[in-house]
Amino acid sequence: MEKVIFYFDGFNFYIGLKQAGWKKYYWLDMVNFVPNFLNQSGISGGELFLCQAYKKGKQERQDLFFSANKLNPKFNLYLGKYLPKKITCSSCWAINNTFERKTNRRPHCS
Repeated sequence: MEKVIFYFDGFNFYIGLKQAGWKKYYWLDMVNFVPNFLNQSGISGGELFLCQAYKKGKQERQDLFFSANKLNPKFNLYLGKYLPKKITCSSCWAINNTFERKTNRRPHCS
């Protein structure tokens, strides 16, 4: 049997769910989702790469999500951070301040 490790970009996964109107999947069991999706049971691990929310209410909900998923020993969380970044508009040359997500490869929890 093949073994599969899956990698989720948490931000893009969340945005995809939000845009599709699939709010009921926000509390997804990340490790058990993949075997159902792939019709495969040989999952050897799951990696979630995500920056922590910066608003308090969102942080609390995100922490609950992390805690629930951390109950599965196959789940690994890699927390990143937001770094300031300047972007120059190609039309008017105005400089805009924004943030760029950077994630460490070292696991935050297992």
